Amino acid sequence: MRVVGILFLSLLSLVNAYSSDYKVNKLNKLVAESPAEPITLDTKTFNLATETPRNYSMFVVLTAEGEQFQCSPCKAFAEEIRLVTKSFHKKGPKGQAFFGVLDFANGKEVFHKYKLTSVPFVYHFPPTEGPNKRNIKDEFEIYDLNRLGVKAEDFAFWIEKHSGHKIHISRPIDFKLYGTYAIMAVSSIGTLVALRSQIIAFLSEKKLWQMMSLSFIVIFCSGYMWNQIRGPPFMGSENGKPAMFAGGFQNQYVAESQIVGIIYGLVSVWFVLLYTQVPKIQNTAAQRSAAFILATLFIMTYSLLLRVFTFKNGGYPFTLFL
Repeated sequence: MRVVGILFLSLLSLVNAYSSDYKVNKLNKLVAESPAEPITLDTKTFNLATETPRNYSMFVVLTAEGEQFQCSPCKAFAEEIRLVTKSFHKKGPKGQAFFGVLDFANGKEVFHKYKLTSVPFVYHFPPTEGPNKRNIKDEFEIYDLNRLGVKAEDFAFWIEKHSGHKIHISRPIDFKLYGTYAIMAVSSIGTLVALRSQIIAFLSEKKLWQMMSLSFIVIFCSGYMWNQIRGPPFMGSENGKPAMFAGGFQNQYVAESQIVGIIYGLVSVWFVLLYTQVPKIQNTAAQRSAAFILATLFIMTYSLLLRVFTFKNGGYPFTLFL
């Protein structure tokens, strides 16, 4: 009886010794049928490819590409996994890593086994024997698509990190995309050529450059660049109440710079109107009234601006009316 047991164990160990090679041959045949595509798995082939022992890495994408599931991330990642597979099979070592896709329609039992409630999901079953054997805590490793990204380059980097297989992703030229860019460029150039006289006349308009220059001056005087460099909050708080202005000349809030910018803009508008439009009024009484109103608005708005400076820093020495 003991001899029979020893023979049985010897036979079992012999079978196990060749089981990895058997699976590699089986998977290589499936790869040969379509080298540019990941292996299409079902429950049976999934169990065969992922069971121990393994002397290869097995990457499995669990997905649901059926129209009834409306899984757009599944379809988007399907293109990326094809690119990874094609790139690996072009230059990667044979029989050391395999890529498979298990759709929900072909492997409901696997989905229930791993209690999957969302897809796509990527499992890596590392080698359990051979020169590339890895000892990990769990049976498999998970590629987090939400955190690590769905691009082929991201997945290839993760593969290299966890299996040692470097994959150089070579994306095919997207002629449709470049064709669209070419059409847009030709259309833009054609439009510019057809409208060149109107464009030149528009760009030669002195008032346009005056308005643009004045706008830039107002924006930058209001503290726009300071906000871009320092990144202050939009508003602050003081004694539990919202604060629009920060004390001192070394700090400011975004809302504060917007308010100051509006005040600067109003001061500029009143002055420009007073200088350019009032002299054109033919009626003397109307001209005087307009001059008085615009001058009053200019003085009061400028007084408000000085008041803001005094509010920010009580030591500011200048005031005007307010």
